[in-house]
Amino acid sequence: MEVAIWLYGRLQAFISRILSQRTGLLMIQVSPRKF
Repeated sequence: MEVAIWLYGRLQAFISRILSQRTGLLMIQVSPRKF
């Protein structure tokens, strides 16, 4: 079970990082004045 929890944590961090990068790029493209 510990390995499953570790893998889930790694996957969640990876997905959250990709989503934050994509949303950041989209926000910069849509409204560059805020940045």
